[in-house]
Amino acid sequence: MFSDRLAELRNKHGLSQKQLADILGVAQGSVGNWESGFRKNPPIDTLIRIADYFKVSLDYLLDHDSSVRKNGGTIPADDLTLLIAFHHASPETQNNIRLLLRLPEVPEKPDVDPALSLIEELRRMEKETPSSV
Repeated sequence: MFSDRLAELRNKHGLSQKQLADILGVAQGSVGNWESGFRKNPPIDTLIRIADYFKVSLDYLLDHDSSVRKNGGTIPADDLTLLIAFHHASPETQNNIRLLLRLPEVPEKPDVDPALSLIEELRRMEKETPSSV
């Protein structure tokens, strides 16, 4: 479970909740809530910062190494990252992604607009997301 894994990693590195919160740029209460399981997992950008800081995969951080399976194997970290990002995306973005996935091989003009909107939104999100811890 993420809450247990986060507490384990924080303690292993000799950090207090306050110290980890400062490193991540969040409130100490957020770290406490995540560790107690009171609050759901943090947003994807924070999960990535946590994984990067502790030098672990998102699979490991989210304790999916043995529980998330696809065709008999674990889901690769990149795929898991996409799934988490999709889960945290706005309903409009999720619908745009669904539309994009249904595009024919050679899209006609009406089908291109949702894809272009999605690309613009992803570029905007990329500019807003910090690239490192």
